[in-house]
Amino acid sequence: MLEEIERNLIRAFRDTGKQRLGQEPAERLRRIQALLDDYVPPDSPGAYLLLIAEGRVPEWSGVRTNWVIGRSAEANLQLLHPWVTHEHCRLDFDDEDWLLEDLSSQNKTYVNG
Repeated sequence: MLEEIERNLIRAFRDTGKQRLGQEPAERLRRIQALLDDYVPPDSPGAYLLLIAEGRVPEWSGVRTNWVIGRSAEANLQLLHPWVTHEHCRLDFDDEDWLLEDLSSQNKTYVNG
């Protein structure tokens, strides 16, 4: 399972421009690998996000279908940021692919940039 995660991380970081994140891809991969060394993903199959927030211990959260991301306390993943709307976007799985749908947010939803 960790090999698959590492392959996906490498693919994601190769596709993400370093100019927006201010770090070289190799440096970002080292930081992610250090987090994975400290916070091993759950053994059970499924999709997980490693939630990292200032002042909180990182934790793994299982991603389910129809996962709403937004500022709302009812959101599955709450992001308290001024650019994030109440119900900003939805993450869904259609048996083959993950889909990210913008829920008519004021500031739009961007993937990898």
